[in-house]
Amino acid sequence: SSASHHSRVVIHQIFVFFKREGVVSSAFVVKSTTIMSPSSSSSSSCQLKASPFLETHYGLTSYESGKMFLLGPTIFIRVPIIILLLFMVAIHGFAATLFFDDMNLPLPAHRRAIVTSSRHYVRIILLLLGYITLDVRGYRENCTRDMHKGQKRIVYVFNHVSFVDSMLMLYFFQPCGVTKKSIARIPILGTAIRGFQNVLVERVEAGSEGANLVNVGARASNKTKLIAERVNDKRYPNMAVAPEGTTTNGRTVVKFKRGAFVPGAPVLPIVIRYPCRHHNVAWTLRNDLFAFVRMMCQFRNYVSVTVLPEYTPSAAERDDAELYANNVQRLFASELGAEPSNQDLATQFQLMQKGVKVSWDGRTILAPSDMKEHGYLVGSSEA
Repeated sequence: SSASHHSRVVIHQIFVFFKREGVVSSAFVVKSTTIMSPSSSSSSSCQLKASPFLETHYGLTSYESGKMFLLGPTIFIRVPIIILLLFMVAIHGFAATLFFDDMNLPLPAHRRAIVTSSRHYVRIILLLLGYITLDVRGYRENCTRDMHKGQKRIVYVFNHVSFVDSMLMLYFFQPCGVTKKSIARIPILGTAIRGFQNVLVERVEAGSEGANLVNVGARASNKTKLIAERVNDKRYPNMAVAPEGTTTNGRTVVKFKRGAFVPGAPVLPIVIRYPCRHHNVAWTLRNDLFAFVRMMCQFRNYVSVTVLPEYTPSAAERDDAELYANNVQRLFASELGAEPSNQDLATQFQLMQKGVKVSWDGRTILAPSDMKEHGYLVGSSEA
């Protein structure tokens, strides 16, 4: 039909644009093998399809292409406003830290109030991203005033799905966080992070020179010590940590790192979901820019934030941070209705090193042929 032909033309034009801009690499497509569907006889195909770091359930359709054609122009209006609002958040951070030389000390209450007042800009940013309403459950019952003030020491732990998670945590909880030093060096964003007095850590990125299975994701040796000191210091706001250490497709929970659980403090589990019918906003191994454009071209985006009751560790969990982390991971998985996964950042690193990713249209998994030839199996649903 003419409508179907038109949609194919639109999709082709979008692909050509991103290819020209260097977003879609033709060389990558040529040298890779496309794994088409979970019904394939190849066990690699099925296992890759089940990977929490890949998303092929919400490929680009004619309907999605139509929305991009209709709503795409609004991106050029909304994005500059978002940048302006981020700049306002940075101004708050700058004003709060002005003439405050020793950032190793906590900000006084009046300076901290300047920082936390920027949360209202964050809500407007969420609105411009399409999150018109926020479905929040258990917040009033389980997040008490003394937690907000930092008088009751607790660690906010949340499952990491999208960059939107950080905005939600900032808006609702105004915590200290754990941030890569590389992010803190970004001009506008870094000023805001400075105001929130996040713990800054070094991290070896998967794509960086010298990265390997041993050191990928490794942080400064004193990271756990810094977190423990911050958790126990009532002069600071409570900390927020994403124990997975990376983002997933949101349908399961990968293995938790121990850092947030070493201090043995109670945690407040915060489960974040992004219900969707046409596009999953999860930050997985795909083209980030095109995924962002698709998110911006939804008529509306949905998010659900569930604050579970405080989890107080047993004596055994306080003595064994890994046991504590595993039990909280199972709690998250149970809330999501999924099995906890043994995969972690190192698994994602293997996929990235092999060049595995989802095609620009979100329909197929691109992987080198040697993954099948040498039995390279990752992403098992049993992991």
